[in-house]
Amino acid sequence: MKLIVSFPPALVLSAAVAAACTPTAAAAETDVTLYGAVDAALAYTSNQQGQAVRYIRSGNKDGSRVGLRGSDRLGEDTELLVTLEAGFNLDDGGASQPGSLFNRQAWLGIADRRLGTLIAGRQYAPYFTFMSPLGPLGAVTGAAGAAAGDIDGLSIIIRNSNAIGYTSPDWAGVRLSLMAASGEQAGHQGSGGALSAAVKYDGPAWRFGLGYQLLKNGPQRAGWDPAAASNFARSPVNGGYLSAGSVRYLAAGARRQLGGVSVGGTFTNVQYRPDGGSRFRDAAIFNTVGLVATWQTASPWVLGVAANRTGAVAANGVRRAARYRQLALQQAYWLSPRTAIYVLQSFQRAHGDTLAADGVTVVDAVAVVGDSQAGTPSSNGRQNVFMLGLRHAF
Repeated sequence: MKLIVSFPPALVLSAAVAAACTPTAAAAETDVTLYGAVDAALAYTSNQQGQAVRYIRSGNKDGSRVGLRGSDRLGEDTELLVTLEAGFNLDDGGASQPGSLFNRQAWLGIADRRLGTLIAGRQYAPYFTFMSPLGPLGAVTGAAGAAAGDIDGLSIIIRNSNAIGYTSPDWAGVRLSLMAASGEQAGHQGSGGALSAAVKYDGPAWRFGLGYQLLKNGPQRAGWDPAAASNFARSPVNGGYLSAGSVRYLAAGARRQLGGVSVGGTFTNVQYRPDGGSRFRDAAIFNTVGLVATWQTASPWVLGVAANRTGAVAANGVRRAARYRQLALQQAYWLSPRTAIYVLQSFQRAHGDTLAADGVTVVDAVAVVGDSQAGTPSSNGRQNVFMLGLRHAF
């Protein structure tokens, strides 16, 4: 839905935007777009902490959200941009992250056709924006298709506050993006921040990407510091390593388009690195391979299949390192370009051992499908998820 209004940008964007605008720009039109998605499904999980559960879940294919995008032309090649986006749960109407209004994105920036785009505020890291479309989430979304507990950070969970990001112009299909975020805690300016860099190539048939991300913990080490600039999915997959001093992510991926068929995959290496405030002593390393294929049939049906395998490296007293294998399927019938009925199925098996939340005790690894079950893991090594849903975007 697009609204064109002719009043000073200060009334739309804030006093900060008004300060950036010249009197000439203030008299120009501001283009404001209202957008969003509503998504809900009937879900069944075979084992949530020991019990089978049937329930309604929001944001399975596409996270339920509402947002505003604004732009103001500042010159022939330059424009001011703003995005404010809030996530919500369709089943109960509550915020997806209570206590935060624009919990998904809230940033202001300037884009220049020759120099690139610079934005400041709450945003996604280049690691996610460049790498996630190449892997399984392009076919089966994070609710069912992400790696176990989203251990590789390629679902849409990680958002970065107090961040400044830059994305280059398109150089013959190649783009570079950088981001830095600050923890902004008095007396702890060197902690709680984040860094990310990524490069990608988008060609007529091939797409490639390389990504890096470093998240720093803050001084509160009972778990990952809630005041840190970036937070991630927590589950029994990584629950024993939340006292890490930092988490480093590396990713490589590729995608190939063959008519209506797309195939691709990603490889990620994630390291939870301890320091003097950590409860565990050795780096916890997780390697994940994700494969994906989608088929846009001649009918309105779009079919997808995704497979993930995550393997931990034995350390911290764990001899049988945890392994997670997952197969996910999606069938979506598009009633219109904006509305789809979809079915998701995901099957995960976990083996081996890991550390408990105390960072010391060795326990059996349990299954955690995608990011949807991060807070509701299985009580054993098996978990199956089925969802039948309806999604509409506006």
